[in-house]
Amino acid sequence: MQIFPHNRIPAWVIKMRSIRGQVSLEVTVIAILLVIFVTLSFNIFVAVWGFTILDSAARDAARAAGAMPTRPAALVAAQQAALAHQTDGYFIGQPRIEDDERDFRFVENPNGTRPSSGSPFVAVTMRSTIRLPVPIDVFGLQFLTGPYDYTRTYVYPIMNGTFAPPVTYIPVDVDSRGERPFRSFSVKKSEPKRGPVNGAVWTDPETAASRPIQHVDPAIGSIDYSNKVTHLPQSEKSSGPIPPSEVSIEAPASPAPPPPATTGGN
Repeated sequence: MQIFPHNRIPAWVIKMRSIRGQVSLEVTVIAILLVIFVTLSFNIFVAVWGFTILDSAARDAARAAGAMPTRPAALVAAQQAALAHQTDGYFIGQPRIEDDERDFRFVENPNGTRPSSGSPFVAVTMRSTIRLPVPIDVFGLQFLTGPYDYTRTYVYPIMNGTFAPPVTYIPVDVDSRGERPFRSFSVKKSEPKRGPVNGAVWTDPETAASRPIQHVDPAIGSIDYSNKVTHLPQSEKSSGPIPPSEVSIEAPASPAPPPPATTGGN
């Protein structure tokens, strides 16, 4: 081993010692940061996993409670549904429901009216306590130590309740035979009228009121305003629409004037 006097140490030895010290410092810092990152990742994983279990338990409990007709039965169903989601009990506490209005609301009459109205619902709030596996304590500053209380609320409609919505009756106009009156008219094919019919009068069969027909185009066609449905012969039936040139508005024929009185002669 070569020993150099203190005042005669070569430059390459000093440089090698500097490089070794720098590498040791970098490895130490990286190891510390790696431990911190792994700890944070593990804590975050446990917290997210616990919240996922709590969310599933709250959803299933609300669904089970909404299928029950009464509050006691709904509470028991919700608690049984929560027990189906088992946890370790320490890091992730067992989801639970308290029997009070804060955690369990069974509302059959939301509007508070008589008779009942609105949509009945049940609101279930599930609670769970989560402890972090690796609490972080740096120089006496404690953070991310836990435990933490998580809550999750779900609202579901009551599908099997005793509430029956009121029936609304709509009055219907019926005739003496118990049937709804229905007035219709039919369109029939006819030859276009060549003579003007402006000023013609037709009579409503229900009100017996005469109404004039105005602005009638003689080349349009005919519409029968009576209450009878006209059946076309088989030769005149068509699967397609009737052309406008074959339809015209036809007024009921006015009564013919009486014949002139004749006097007999000898």
